[in-house]
Amino acid sequence: MSKVSNRGFTLIELITALALVAILAVLAIPSFRGFIANQQVKTASYDLLVALNYARGEAIKRNETVTVQAVGGAWSGGWQVKATIDGTAVVLKEWDAQNTISFSDTPVSFAFLANGRISGGVGASLSVCKRKATQRIVIVDMSGHASLKRSGACSE
Repeated sequence: MSKVSNRGFTLIELITALALVAILAVLAIPSFRGFIANQQVKTASYDLLVALNYARGEAIKRNETVTVQAVGGAWSGGWQVKATIDGTAVVLKEWDAQNTISFSDTPVSFAFLANGRISGGVGASLSVCKRKATQRIVIVDMSGHASLKRSGACSE
């Protein structure tokens, strides 16, 4: 007589396990969406901060004005770092923005002078937001130093 050994799972055990996984997934998805939205806002604001710091460094290095400006007049279209080389405006770097992220409309550009200070002598800020995410504000003070600040939930 040979003994048959039972290995593996029965169909009922497998269906029960799959049902539990499905229930846990349904419970986790809403909070995961908020996490993704926050990460997208954080990424966009850090990308803008990197562009501003890069432009300031280039202005000091080149000893001339370097500008960070919104592509097409809207930050949601991305932004470019531009310098004037031999009388011609040249794009040094360009960043794309996700179309699901919203930015405040003003200012449309930041110009860094040869000494690294912001043009106009007055600081400016730009808010970065997405529904169900924490708003972040990119701040450039009059010395040209760029920083980030978290500012509660987005109002969209």
